[in-house]
Amino acid sequence: VIHLMADSLRNTFRTNDILMRLGGDEFGVFAVGVTSRDMGEALIHRLFDRLESSNIPELPEGKIHVSAGAAIHTGESEASFSELYASADSAMYESKEKSGNSLTFQRNRKQNV
Repeated sequence: VIHLMADSLRNTFRTNDILMRLGGDEFGVFAVGVTSRDMGEALIHRLFDRLESSNIPELPEGKIHVSAGAAIHTGESEASFSELYASADSAMYESKEKSGNSLTFQRNRKQNV
């Protein structure tokens, strides 16, 4: 599952994006230049589609599901990586309340995004 997720992330995101394994089954992505919700949704839904087309016979449904949280930074004001990470992490916990692949956007406290 970890290898499938890592490969799916690598094949979904761009070479200038920063992919991180945060520990266990948690991953993070800093998608450079993604400054709108539409752009973020498009990238994450590409990941969801890639995962949906995969098959892991050892899993009951053969699929893994992702709970994703996202924070958008437009660059109009300053925000630290830790602030953006905390916002995305909070949104991810909202996604965990839903079944299947889920994406939740969190507003950065310093921005009106």
